[in-house]
Parts: sequence; structure tokens; C-alpha cells
Amino acid sequence: MQGDAWQARARDMRGAAWMIVSAISLVVGISIIKRLAADLPEPVLVLARFAFALAFFGPSIGVHGCALLRTHRLGRHALLAACGYAGFLCFFYSAARMPLADAMALGFTQPL
Repeated sequence: MQGDAWQARARDMRGAAWMIVSAISLVVGISIIKRLAADLPEPVLVLARFAFALAFFGPSIGVHGCALLRTHRLGRHALLAACGYAGFLCFFYSAARMPLADAMALGFTQPL
């Protein structure tokens, strides 16, 4: 029984560590947005962020081909992509203009 308690505690500690890493990543990301928004418009920053993400997903698409992208609900996926782009654009716009602490507080409400 004691071993299970230690394993549960270790899982809790790993979870807490990942939450700290997540918070630090959010602060770094918002700081980068604030710095770059002084020189570039927000739509360019959002597209650059998507291109950066594509660099990580690109190899997977290269290995498995376009079968990963095939869908029977193209309209719904296009609407989802448009809403995601609009959401990122609003987040980048507000993060560039808000104090860092306020942007962090709003970032923590995303799961809601």
C-alpha cells in the first residue's frame, strides 16, 4: 500500500512540474508576442506561429502522406480552422496590448 502512495505522489509531482512548465511557456510566448507585435501586424504573427507548428507536424505528414489529412467533412474542418485562426488572432491582438499579468490570468481561463 505504501508503494502505491509513493507512486501517486510521484504522479502528482510530475503533474505539478508540467503545470509549472506550462505557465513558464505561456509567459515566454506572451513575451515574444509583445516584443514582435511592436514591429509586425498580428495576422503575420499568427501565420508565423502556424508555420512554426507545421514544422513539427510536417515530418509526420511526409511519412504517412496525405491520408492523415483526408476528411469527409471538409466544410466543418474549414469552419473549425477559420474559428481557430480568429481565436488566435484575437489572443495575439489582446496579448500584445494587455499587461503581462492580465494576459497570463486570461490564459489560465482557456480550459473554461
